[in-house]
Amino acid sequence: MIVVEPRSEEAEITPTTVRQGPTEETNSAIHAVDKDLSRVAITEPDNGACWLKLEFDRTYFIHKVVIYFPFYTNWYHPNDWCARSEANFRDCVDTDNNVDVSVYQGEVKQGSCGTLQLTYGLEQADQIYTLICNTEGDTLTLSKSTGNIAIAEIVVTGTGTSANTLKIVCNLILGTLLNLLNIFFIIILTRT
Repeated sequence: MIVVEPRSEEAEITPTTVRQGPTEETNSAIHAVDKDLSRVAITEPDNGACWLKLEFDRTYFIHKVVIYFPFYTNWYHPNDWCARSEANFRDCVDTDNNVDVSVYQGEVKQGSCGTLQLTYGLEQADQIYTLICNTEGDTLTLSKSTGNIAIAEIVVTGTGTSANTLKIVCNLILGTLLNLLNIFFIIILTRT
């Protein structure tokens, strides 16, 4: 008898490594996954482009990516250039737009989850963006060709059971059932 495990429930997938292009130590990539919205990971351009990578311990079926980006209702904050004025804030939002979010298997791109576009920043204190990926991979990469990337938090959800594994198991079961059906018909035919 073949037993098929049900597909595991969707859960947060914690990266084993978080890397980024050049940056200041205070804005390290680890802040993108530290569950602290007061600290932000900021990636500076590296020869014009910038990137941030979340690497996982194995291949997962990545369902969605949730990105948190804080905005400010109090326009003056002495330690944050973006929060010193509305004009500065608009420049920061424009700089952080157009971020490609994609899933990779090794160095091979498996699919794009979408492009991060910051909106409504002046109307609300925080923003939460959800991008649907529905693909397998071992790395999530945020990248853009110019400007920088600033992220308060990234949460990746999916399942540990990959879609391909499920397909393989289903195909094995189907093949076994077809073989049993053939044996059944052979037995029936030999008896008549």
